[in-house]
Amino acid sequence: MISNIRSDISVLYSIVRRFKKPCCFLFLFLALDVALETLSVGSIIPTLTVILNKSVPKNGAARWVLNTFSDLSESKQVMWFGVSIMALFFIRTANNLATKFYSSWFTNYLREYWSGKTFWNLLNCDSFYLKSLKKGVVNNTINQEPFFAAKGINLLVDVIISGLFMISLTALLFFINWKVTFVCCVILFLFVFAIWNSSMQFSTEMGRRRIGLNEEISQLSSDFSDGWRQIRVLSIEKELYSEFQLKLRKLVTGLTKFDVVNGVPKEIGELSIVCVIIAGLFFSKFIKNVELSLYLPEIVFFSLSFMKLFSAATVVLKKGMEVANCLPSIIKVQSFSEMAHPEKPVVVKATPFFQRNLSVKNLGFKFPKGHSVFSELSFKIQKGETVALFGRSGVGKSTLCDLLAGLIKPSTGAILIDGIPLAQLEETQWRSRIAYVTQEVFLFNDTVIKNILKGSNHSSRELAIKASENAQAREFIELLPQGFDTLLGPGGINLSGGQKQRIALAQALVRDPEFLILDESTSALDYQSEEKILNALSSEKGKRTVIIVTHRLHALKFVDRVLYLQSDSIKELKSLSEVYGLQNVDFPGVSSLGIEGTTVQLL
Repeated sequence: MISNIRSDISVLYSIVRRFKKPCCFLFLFLALDVALETLSVGSIIPTLTVILNKSVPKNGAARWVLNTFSDLSESKQVMWFGVSIMALFFIRTANNLATKFYSSWFTNYLREYWSGKTFWNLLNCDSFYLKSLKKGVVNNTINQEPFFAAKGINLLVDVIISGLFMISLTALLFFINWKVTFVCCVILFLFVFAIWNSSMQFSTEMGRRRIGLNEEISQLSSDFSDGWRQIRVLSIEKELYSEFQLKLRKLVTGLTKFDVVNGVPKEIGELSIVCVIIAGLFFSKFIKNVELSLYLPEIVFFSLSFMKLFSAATVVLKKGMEVANCLPSIIKVQSFSEMAHPEKPVVVKATPFFQRNLSVKNLGFKFPKGHSVFSELSFKIQKGETVALFGRSGVGKSTLCDLLAGLIKPSTGAILIDGIPLAQLEETQWRSRIAYVTQEVFLFNDTVIKNILKGSNHSSRELAIKASENAQAREFIELLPQGFDTLLGPGGINLSGGQKQRIALAQALVRDPEFLILDESTSALDYQSEEKILNALSSEKGKRTVIIVTHRLHALKFVDRVLYLQSDSIKELKSLSEVYGLQNVDFPGVSSLGIEGTTVQLL
């Protein structure tokens, strides 16, 4: 428990350290708010004494105030007291509003910072760490948890205000009558301790459950959005709905249970206030035989003060429970916002860039906590070459493409661009010169034209249309409801697989890359469309370096070389006869193409 408290304090301290200036201003507002609140309560006794004109024993504070105005007539004393009290409460109200505004601005700024920083860190984090995170976790951490975390900080501000006010008011009450104050403080301490000890751990645990259930619900929503076809084909709508309802019911039940427990301090606090005041009056009247009318200002003052004190304690408990409930969210978003990026080696500025070749030397890759994909791969690709990459499924062709694109780092060996290790080049320097179309095409929830132009800051609409022609996409795009301005929907949900691939190809071609990687990027197209695309690429032969991952033999007519990838080696094939003689490699549609593997030579 002690270690958990230390960890929580450490997280809150890291926030204060990160936002020193706003936190200092906020603390000044809180201190002024507490001082004005205490003064407003402390003004009750002298005010009532003057208004009632009672000859009662005066405490030190009341005597000092009355002596200050002793030279004034009774009517003027009442007038000055009234004006002073109104001015005090006016300043207090203005400061309260200013404090609320500043704390609201600060917490909303924290929400913006946490969401933005988390999003940026995830964009730049290690590729395999990002893959390991479920969509529900990512969506929930970026969208929902910053809201709960900011809410927790806002509630924490209220708890601090109430806590400081309790300390300040208690000090004032001790100054006026320490015996009565001591008894009430003992009762208040027992009240706070009993509820705090039993509720905070429960609140934190409910916060963790809320995060977990929100992530699971978000994941189910993502699964439905991405896999609705498979869900309907498998007829598992009822099963998925039942799972969704079960998690939603658990979340609602947990929230309801927390709200009920969170309401306990308020109800017990109000009951305690009434019992303490009535018990005090009965004790004074019937046991001490005190004439209560002689001490009316003090009775009113202490009654109001203890009501304020217990009310502040209720706020500390009630909102403290809500802070504890939001604390897991604060810890989560703070950890994501402070996520360390992978260390980058010394960057080399290479100008001119990629003038000769790309070479791979003793390249090896092993998944983190997983199996080795390949090792000791070595080959070279000259600038302007078109190379086909073959290999059986699962041998690591896509992994090799990811390595060449600089998306992941090799375990051993190196990729060299004109003799300079890729790891030592600026990421943007390399990626601005390449285009990579993967097997799994992703399209943004935007228009066709904006999808094609993504990442191409200097391209125009005309160039995008030209690229769509080369990708055999213009014809079907112009048949869409708004043509190039048609909104595609999330992931291009309204398009077929082949249409998505053609838009992705147009997106790659409009960048006019020096190095183009096509990883099964035409697998959903018919042979005629694929051949037209490869013809368009071939017409610009020598302009760019191209790697084509494919299992279709007719695509080899357009390449200079074929590299056959195995788990521990890579072999260069000189003719289609060698390709056709490979074992355990599937070439769909060979017979329909009429290709004689023994006679057709590679370009």
